[in-house]
Amino acid sequence: MSVQTPHGPSVRILDHAAQRWEQRGDDRPLREALALAAPGDYTLPDGAPAYPGAETFIYAPGSLDEELVFIFRRGTLKTVVPSRGRATASRNLSTCPCCDGVHEVVATCGCVWCNESLEQIHRGETE
Repeated sequence: MSVQTPHGPSVRILDHAAQRWEQRGDDRPLREALALAAPGDYTLPDGAPAYPGAETFIYAPGSLDEELVFIFRRGTLKTVVPSRGRATASRNLSTCPCCDGVHEVVATCGCVWCNESLEQIHRGETE
């Protein structure tokens, strides 16, 4: 099953999630951050799911002190939380050699956080 990053005007965002983004996020608009987030399944040290019944997406540009997790349930963004070290993402993520951001799409020329061309490719905005 392929997981798509939720983005666009049809994504439902609770006010609580928007408020958490304002407190914890960076200067990027929330919908733009969602479009760049990488899907990930967070597990606790014992292997149990950290966010049962939720789809989780990782937001980890090098400009943040800690990665953030977008938590979706039934297609709605419920909240934005730091992973707090209690959980780890199971996806194959790499650290960018240019900005120290963490993402699935990383090349020697940067990642989706610091390379505009890779960001456009990731969003599907290539011509």
